Amino acid sequence: MGVRFSYKFDRFYDSFFKLTKIYLVGILIFMAFRILLLYSFGDMDELSLNKSYLVKAIWFGFRFDTMVLCYFMTPVVILMLLGFSIPIRFNYQRFMNTFMRWYFIVSYSVLILLQISDFYFFKFFQSHFNLLVFRILDDDTKAVLQSVWTDYPVIWISIVLFFLIFCLVWLFSRITKGNTVSNLKYLWSKMVFIILFLCMFFLGMRSSLSTFPLLKDDATISPNNFINSIVLNGVFALSEAFSERNHFAIDSDMNKTLNLDGFDNNRQVIETFLAGKLLAPEILLTVLFVTLLPTLFWRKIRLM
Repeated sequence: MGVRFSYKFDRFYDSFFKLTKIYLVGILIFMAFRILLLYSFGDMDELSLNKSYLVKAIWFGFRFDTMVLCYFMTPVVILMLLGFSIPIRFNYQRFMNTFMRWYFIVSYSVLILLQISDFYFFKFFQSHFNLLVFRILDDDTKAVLQSVWTDYPVIWISIVLFFLIFCLVWLFSRITKGNTVSNLKYLWSKMVFIILFLCMFFLGMRSSLSTFPLLKDDATISPNNFINSIVLNGVFALSEAFSERNHFAIDSDMNKTLNLDGFDNNRQVIETFLAGKLLAPEILLTVLFVTLLPTLFWRKIRLM
């Protein structure tokens, strides 16, 4: 039992060692884009007067970057833990090396593409990804693509992107080669190592010791809007934009929306409203836009 666990722990430790290096690469990528944003759009004279806020922005940016990278790494961490249930006769470490190499090549390529897109979005709108990105995507596709081709250096961006992907392939191929054996000898020390790793990983996913995980509002760390803007990264900003889009979306299925809030029909909603009771805003909006306004419009047409 002890020998088998030690062997499986060495597989876990080897993956941890490689995952740490890949995490540091991700931090460097995010920081590189943050510095690029800083020097491309920042007022150096103004920023020189806010050095303490800049340091705070870098620290909070590091926390946001860590949160994003931990979510990227979740599938790998799950596989690392599943390795303890895989028989030692199966070459699980070889599978992990191959999976980690290609998984992070693909995911970091997407990460870099999003960061580049966010950079040019910021250049135009003076903001990270927000709800406007969906209005652009929902617009005429041909017109959007034509605008991108004429207004942005697509060829140079593609060259830089492919070069960076090539660097990722080379770097991650080197990182995932070979095996690293743990120096921990005792069973209790190995168990403590696993527990500490999981605690640090979940802390990274939250990036906060308070009740709530790190939120978008936590990026407001100074009176200077530009300094606040460099805290976030493009991946987190796009995730927040998705959340806001879903939050403010109005479901056109009136019956579904009413049933979720305990109403059978729109008459009950109106009676409840006239009785002076509080209603969820989405209920009132649904009844207004899906029922009352079309009805009033149809009556007006009939009178014409």
